[in-house]
Amino acid sequence: MRLFLIPLTPRRAFVYGHHVAQEVTKKRSLLDRAITKSSDIWLKWEKYEKGWQKQLTVHGNRLLRRIPYQEWSLKSVSALPRNIPDNERQKVPVVYPPSVMTPGEIPRLLHKLGTENSGMHRRLLMWCLIGMPISAPFALVPM
Repeated sequence: MRLFLIPLTPRRAFVYGHHVAQEVTKKRSLLDRAITKSSDIWLKWEKYEKGWQKQLTVHGNRLLRRIPYQEWSLKSVSALPRNIPDNERQKVPVVYPPSVMTPGEIPRLLHKLGTENSGMHRRLLMWCLIGMPISAPFALVPM
């Protein structure tokens, strides 16, 4: 993988994770296959003229548009597997315009981007865990 940093403002940058061809040919995990399958289904449902599938994608896309670009850019970066020892981890090359950014600010920028909204996500996860037992009976009762 290679990371591209595209500066948008003096303090903000868009991150794009480009996957090298040899990584793409590896056997894909069950999670990657499930994500690909759900993306294909979503695209198929978007093509419908009407129906509940079309309504679901319209409302879902409206919610997805509310995601900040900083978080949306992290979607292209692969997660690091936790079972890899530190000595086997490979360094990821970062491509950035040296006229705008210095090498010293790159780690700080990437760390900030990765940890900036973790508190919000933790808080929303707690609300989901609290609300799940309350809403589950309504989902189980047939209409």
